[in-house]
Amino acid sequence: MIRALLVTLIIGATSSSTAFAAPLDPCALLTQAQVAQAFGEQATPPQRQPSAPDQPICGWFNASQSKTLYVMIASRKTMPPPWWKTAVPVLGVGDKALWSSGWMYVRKHANRVAIELVLSPSSVKRMDPQLLRLAKETAARMP
Repeated sequence: MIRALLVTLIIGATSSSTAFAAPLDPCALLTQAQVAQAFGEQATPPQRQPSAPDQPICGWFNASQSKTLYVMIASRKTMPPPWWKTAVPVLGVGDKALWSSGWMYVRKHANRVAIELVLSPSSVKRMDPQLLRLAKETAARMP
């Protein structure tokens, strides 16, 4: 009886520890060097942005703030976004990725991340190769 109870407790503890894994830190998913490569110039250190508690956002900027990168931990409420049926599927990034209007939404296992890269006013009109590279690098760091 006691042995069965111990086995149940150990299995329950193992299951609950994976169910309550630490939330993702959007500022830890990319390095400053990876962002600088996308900008083609130096990037600021990552900066936490005002956001909802369940959707932390991190931002990187160039010196003039004309180039920006935002990484947001998306909740199940925002991923997939309402427009997902018209978004462009992106293969080879996480378990599922969608692109639309400068944003890349990436799902890997139970985690969801939204990434926006703005290199110029017109850069959000097409999927920039730098955004694709950053999305792959982000997905590689997601559990």
